[in-house]
Amino acid sequence: MVYALAIINAINLTAFWIHERKYEIGIRKAFGYSNADIVSMLFWEMCVINLIAVVIGFSIQWMIRSLLSKWLDYPVEITSTTIFAAILFVFATAFFTTAIPSGKAVKIQPVEAIRG
Repeated sequence: MVYALAIINAINLTAFWIHERKYEIGIRKAFGYSNADIVSMLFWEMCVINLIAVVIGFSIQWMIRSLLSKWLDYPVEITSTTIFAAILFVFATAFFTTAIPSGKAVKIQPVEAIRG
């Protein structure tokens, strides 16, 4: 449930982010970017943002894992499984958060975007 709410929030933020970049997307379309190029650009930008969040999260976990192990008496370890799961969630989140808003991005007409 928490993941679903986070995805809904991320979709709203991505829609706002795409709306604010309407001019840039219109210019790119005017210079020959296809709809697939626009969607791919948005997807990979979201992947980079999510990967940065994962790196920050693992860094924080790495820094405080010894404290948590002592206080909670529960070993906190970073394994290859947790790294793989985090990367899987990065791509799933990027897909879900760009799927709906990118439909709006491909409908942007270059002339309307340039006029503002």
